[in-house]
Amino acid sequence: MEEETSKLHKDRNKILMQYAEQSFSEALDEINTSLKSEKNHGKKLALLSAKSWVLRNKLYASLHDPYI
Repeated sequence: MEEETSKLHKDRNKILMQYAEQSFSEALDEINTSLKSEKNHGKKLALLSAKSWVLRNKLYASLHDPYI
């Protein structure tokens, strides 16, 4: 179980690295596009994990930004 989680985190991090230079919104759009076409369950799970990470961090940034 722990080995599966570790692989999932590695796969998720690879996806996140692809979008590191983009805004949260741009990254979410790209991830959602990939989710629509992905058939492999393992890759889909990694994409969902990446989407969750982006959403959590987007919310955190919004809540802690003094200019919003």
